[in-house]
Amino acid sequence: MDGFRSFVNFFLDVAEQLCRELMFDVLPPVDFSRVKDEIGNANQGFSFVRHSGNYLSDAYLELSTRACTTRRNGLFKEGRWNWKAIWSYLKKVEAFLEALAGVCYLSGGQLPRIPELFGLECENGPASARGFYVYNGHVLYLTRHHKAKRSTNREFYVARYLPARASLVVYYYLVYIWPCIRMLQQERPGSAAPFCFVPTRRQIDPGNPASWQRSSEERVPRQLTKTIAITERHVKEVHQRFNRYDDKGPSA
Repeated sequence: MDGFRSFVNFFLDVAEQLCRELMFDVLPPVDFSRVKDEIGNANQGFSFVRHSGNYLSDAYLELSTRACTTRRNGLFKEGRWNWKAIWSYLKKVEAFLEALAGVCYLSGGQLPRIPELFGLECENGPASARGFYVYNGHVLYLTRHHKAKRSTNREFYVARYLPARASLVVYYYLVYIWPCIRMLQQERPGSAAPFCFVPTRRQIDPGNPASWQRSSEERVPRQLTKTIAITERHVKEVHQRFNRYDDKGPSA
């Protein structure tokens, strides 16, 4: 049970470590009680990052400056973009997003559907609403359930509040890392996707083979369950595989 309870902490530890590396070891203090948001604001491009009372619209420039001026693996070198360092940075971003997706999947209460989680947007679109909000000092993400929409013409809204550690990681991603990545996307042909969990290298270079396959959505949780392996280690009699469609065999 100790291993099972560490399920979420595993993703949090990985996400926090990668976040610190992506932020170049500079994590500004955050007081969520002072962060303002307008949940009912549906203007295109709006999020709490763009709220005029937070002064966060240009905060990502601090990260981009550190990323470009650092001596080791700087993204800008000799007056031009260092794409080798950029690909390395984006590869780390994708590992971070996998861990962050695991955090949001497991730490917000009842588990969401995978398409709902991977459909969250960082800011309002022209005909869609963002996924993350700040309310009453907490970060939450909102999913909209469409299963019965055709028959009822209604949507079912589910708000999942994240714990403090997870909220902090999401904050750094939305305020600093994602806008910085979006800046890099403007240097290459193609359009930037507004989704929170998306293969960044694929966006910047459509010819780059790096992309998330659907199996990768399950890869990290499966890898973790192998390390915990509660059933295999403690419930041997249940671990034996069987054919549940067998109605005639001796084990039916």
